[in-house]
Amino acid sequence: MAYEFTHFEGRDVPYKVTVYGLSTCGFCRRAVEFLRGHEIPFDYLEVDVLPREERLSLKASLANEFEVRVGFPFLVVEWPEGRREFRVGFIRADWEELLL
Repeated sequence: MAYEFTHFEGRDVPYKVTVYGLSTCGFCRRAVEFLRGHEIPFDYLEVDVLPREERLSLKASLANEFEVRVGFPFLVVEWPEGRREFRVGFIRADWEELLL
């Protein structure tokens, strides 16, 4: 299923960042501010504004792929060699360690 992500430009980084969030989530807003403040390019999708079936399908897909309970924000980082990492929730120190 193809989702309409919002793309935010930034500096050149050696990885691709995708963030799944909620329109009403304060931690999601802080995560976006963190990424924009560090000029990290990323794709962002507000999951709660999707139609119900799409929302449930996306959450199930993330849960299955990463074998974790999905919470928001949900960060996925992909490196060119194929390595992928994720973080559930916005804990600044964790995101700094992973992305900076």
